[in-house]
Amino acid sequence: MPEWLAELREIFFRIVSSRNLWELAGIGLSSGIAAYFGARGAQRVISKNNTLEASRRDIHLISSAQMICLSIANSAMAMKRQHVRPLSENYSKQVSIAREGVERSLPTVHIQMDLQKLPVPFLATTQLEKILFENISLSGRALSAFNALIGAINLMRESIIDRNDLVDRWHEQGMEQEKILRKYLSFPDERGFDEIYSNLVDAILSYTNDVIFFSMILENDLRAIGEDMRAKFPGNDPPELPKISWSNVDELIPKHTEYSDWLKGFPNEPMPPSIP
Repeated sequence: MPEWLAELREIFFRIVSSRNLWELAGIGLSSGIAAYFGARGAQRVISKNNTLEASRRDIHLISSAQMICLSIANSAMAMKRQHVRPLSENYSKQVSIAREGVERSLPTVHIQMDLQKLPVPFLATTQLEKILFENISLSGRALSAFNALIGAINLMRESIIDRNDLVDRWHEQGMEQEKILRKYLSFPDERGFDEIYSNLVDAILSYTNDVIFFSMILENDLRAIGEDMRAKFPGNDPPELPKISWSNVDELIPKHTEYSDWLKGFPNEPMPPSIP
């Protein structure tokens, strides 16, 4: 056997008989274990961060939805103060004056018809629907209030548009003033009673109140959802929710007794203190 081959064989047996291979294997195994648990730890950190960010995002979405409810309620209140309530109050007054004149057989009665067209409000429902349908799971009273709110907004707008169109038709048809007055007051003519205008005035006020009421209920219930999210927030600094006050608009808020039938469906839900 050549001398160099004998030396190589001796070196090989020396390595095998020693613990070097086991030490090398141990080093490889330790490195693998460390890499495995290091990766698992990194995954846990990433998962925790994702949960944190998801929770933070959901609370921010609740805050955004609250502010949209506030915007809708404020728009409806402004509409009620500037246009709807004066229209309704003036209409009731003119009807009372006309009926009194008929009952007393007065020769002349002065009626002031308010036939100005009302502005059709634009309320930000699209973004609210996107947040609550696609990102936040609603249930119970909050879900019912949301559906009622969307319906009330659509009906309020339709009623305002219908009244504006009716007034336009009266003028475009060149209708005599006396005939317009009878339709305005819902007094009978040769065709009987025409209560379309009267019903539209009532509907506009009713749906405007609905928008105010249900937007306030929804904002209150969204706050409760947000507070629950904050209590379960996985970090130490949960985002704040907006502080909303309705104290300066009491006279524009409809009374909860007007919605007693709807509220009976949620006997365990507290009434927001801001609603009289």
